[in-house]
Amino acid sequence: RERIPDFSEIQKHFDKPEKQAALQLGICLTSLKKICRAQNVRRWPYRKIHSISKRGHAMTEEEILLYCQSEGAERSPSPSSSGPNTPSAA
Repeated sequence: RERIPDFSEIQKHFDKPEKQAALQLGICLTSLKKICRAQNVRRWPYRKIHSISKRGHAMTEEEILLYCQSEGAERSPSPSSSGPNTPSAA
């Protein structure tokens, strides 16, 4: 059975690709994603951190966490939105 790392341990690996972080933490990628989703991390921040650091800037831990938590919320439709396949109550 896998040892479940604390979220603070996982945060230390945000600067690595997801697969590499899971390997170093000793858990499978699916478990890593489940833990992150439970902590409201919608998107793994490695690419964003890497992109910003290439430009010579650095993100604080708070900025990284804020990015992780807000990124997925903008992309996913809300459950109350009525799309084209939603039956109308007529």
